[in-house]
Amino acid sequence: MQNDDYDKVIRNLIEKETDIVDTRIRWSFLMHSVLLTAYWKVAESANENKIIYISILTIVGVCFSISSLYTVWSSERAIAFILSKWNNYIHNNGYSYDDFPPVWAGSTETINNCIDVKSERKKKRYKNIYFHMGGMSMYKVIPRSFLFVWFAIFINCLCQCLHIHF
Repeated sequence: MQNDDYDKVIRNLIEKETDIVDTRIRWSFLMHSVLLTAYWKVAESANENKIIYISILTIVGVCFSISSLYTVWSSERAIAFILSKWNNYIHNNGYSYDDFPPVWAGSTETINNCIDVKSERKKKRYKNIYFHMGGMSMYKVIPRSFLFVWFAIFINCLCQCLHIHF
């Protein structure tokens, strides 16, 4: 494929994918805020069924956290795929990366690694974006933090049911 604007197409695709992640993380943050507010209201109430309500809120919160983590993972895989197309374009047309402005402003450490990828074809595709500390990016930390919070709430709820006090 010979296209002088291919770098712009790649940039546009990556920008759309990062916008999708941003929007979904914002919605996730809003949903967790609503759920945590509901938890606070239920926990402060004198309702005799509050343990049931807290358990339901905890399950929903965990599900939202896992959904957010999956969203981040799938978007990173999509960006990795887009960048692999860019790498193929550069290689197949005899270009150098210096012939174009950078298409990706992030470093290779900001994309998921490919340790859990079983397919050799996919491993090869993701090889150039292998990382070690990319898990500390804010868009990855937020869903993990909420997951931790929901597990802490669940453990607290379980301790109350079993009448264990700290």
